[in-house]
Amino acid sequence: MQTMVDSNGVIRIKSKLIMRKDIESLRYPIVLPSKHPILTKLILGKHLELCHAGVQTVMSTLRGKYWILKSRKTVRRVLGEGIICKRFTVRPFTTLSPPLPGDRVKGAQIFEITGDDLYGPLRDGTKS
Repeated sequence: MQTMVDSNGVIRIKSKLIMRKDIESLRYPIVLPSKHPILTKLILGKHLELCHAGVQTVMSTLRGKYWILKSRKTVRRVLGEGIICKRFTVRPFTTLSPPLPGDRVKGAQIFEITGDDLYGPLRDGTKS
């Protein structure tokens, strides 16, 4: 890919879609560095505009106008800092299952040892 400077002094890149005649920004997207503060605000703005969309959707939308260096890594970093979306991507807390009691794992005939799992409310037999 070749870079060029337009009449306003903005660095652009020549994409493979040069022959397309309708959208100038798609043919020559603006090159943006990955660690610029304005890029962070641009990514967050597009993320909010797309109702908290994920990395791939934000990247695809921005790709129409901008060529972001290290785009996937940059968008993932910026979206990972958000508190609202972090709440939805957190893994649930897991606990280890306790070992089974000794009488449940010893060798025995079928139905020689049985166990009941309690579920629901226990009633004492009185009407309420």
